[in-house]
Amino acid sequence: MDDAELVAAALGGETSSFEELVRRYQDAVFAVALSVTRSYADAQDVTQETFLRAFARLPTLREAAKFGPWVTRIARSVALDVLRAKQRRRELAGRRGVQWKVDEQPQATRPAPIDVTALLSRLSDTLSETVLLYYIDGYSQKEVGELLGVPVGTVKRRLHDARKVLKQEALAMAADELQEKKPGPELPELVSALRRFARELREGIRVIDILKGIAEDVKDERVRNAFDTMYSQVMAGGTLSEVMVRFPDLFPPTVLALVCEGEVCGMLDDTLDSVVEYIETGQFHLPDYRPQGWWGLNQLVEAGREAGARTCVVEVGRSETRLWLVSPEGSRSEFDHRWFRENARRFLYDLRTVAEFGLQNGPEFHGTVRLRDSEGGSEHTYRFTLSHDPDTFAQTLTLDLQPVEA
Repeated sequence: MDDAELVAAALGGETSSFEELVRRYQDAVFAVALSVTRSYADAQDVTQETFLRAFARLPTLREAAKFGPWVTRIARSVALDVLRAKQRRRELAGRRGVQWKVDEQPQATRPAPIDVTALLSRLSDTLSETVLLYYIDGYSQKEVGELLGVPVGTVKRRLHDARKVLKQEALAMAADELQEKKPGPELPELVSALRRFARELREGIRVIDILKGIAEDVKDERVRNAFDTMYSQVMAGGTLSEVMVRFPDLFPPTVLALVCEGEVCGMLDDTLDSVVEYIETGQFHLPDYRPQGWWGLNQLVEAGREAGARTCVVEVGRSETRLWLVSPEGSRSEFDHRWFRENARRFLYDLRTVAEFGLQNGPEFHGTVRLRDSEGGSEHTYRFTLSHDPDTFAQTLTLDLQPVEA
């Protein structure tokens, strides 16, 4: 079947037809994503999200025969959204009075024979996506031109310009490395499984029944084993987040973070609604608990300072929240602050969301928060550390009670 026939069948409800479209263009989408993000992890995430968005927008495709160029344009847009979103979150956090420093992610355990992202950085976006499509994905010059919407002569010129910058040997080494990094054959069925997961959540089907159904129906062995394992472990008493984090490369980071944070903060129903929205539209919205949360932090700071403490430690576990005041000498005493004890989970969730701190960003970050006195007086800046244990999902906030300006 050609692309137009597959699109028509997919619109008619044939899941296998859209899976074939994913299979045909997943390498092209990954190449475009990598040319923009210059990051393997981001390119993998963009590839997955691109096909989720493409399915949602399929009824808007005017020329079904041009699915390839259309989906690569979506990939470029999604990749740019990823870059812009990171910058917007930093700007938003600055306006809300939060500044932070996030630990760098560890690199792959096996050293790469060549730094492909550094190689790409020597090329413009247009040159790098052309090179990736031609050398990595094996498209002909004519096919590359069709995917990018440019004449064959333009493709030839871009390849010539790239060869002047990069040696042929380097391109060959990059091709070998990228063959190992590109999405695997499980992607088409995984996209279908995620769409089904969202659809059945929206229909009110129990999570445990959704996991069981997908495990029984999916054909790809890796996806089937993942969902079967999740079903078995949830049946044995495990939480959804505990089992999903065992398969981080099968789920978009945003989905993992929403589920994990929802369970930690006791608001899983809200975040599952957000998971559905994210999978189906590429966006999500959450209730905003921040204004009340900042007020509670103000009160905590003032109460701690009145008690002569140097720092305050908030420990949020699965079943309880404990507050400690630490004296200048280092002794700890438990502190009773009823409002903050009752609202700490949602406050820390909001703080991590504002600071773009999720499972993919490591176990700890440091930053500052700017607070106004509860009586509407002057503002002061305080240093804090927020840590997260991915095994127990416990969170610890350590807040210096002395203002930075002091």
